[in-house]
Amino acid sequence: MQVETIITPDYIRHDVSGKLDSLSAPDFEETVVNRTQEHPADTIFQLKGLSYISSSGLRVFLELAKLARTNNTRVVLSTLQPQVLEIFDMAGFTQFFTIADSVEDAVAILRRN
Repeated sequence: MQVETIITPDYIRHDVSGKLDSLSAPDFEETVVNRTQEHPADTIFQLKGLSYISSSGLRVFLELAKLARTNNTRVVLSTLQPQVLEIFDMAGFTQFFTIADSVEDAVAILRRN
């Protein structure tokens, strides 16, 4: 699993690729949770390169949702692969997150609200 982080004046974007499973979730959690705690900001996760997510990965996203609520920031997930979206949906996580079809749509959502 790889995470590339892009910081803009308006939001932070994490481009995630690979598999987010029990082996990679701790590193992912350290990277994104620490960044969020140090610099609270609206966050976009571009997940087009994420091919799989396990319950360990979902737990990290749940932690991020709680942290965003505490910080009064927003999290938008964009460009999810169908199999990853299905996992988010089956876990009921699509109720916690705004889902966008593209990064451009995610940015537009953040600008609108």
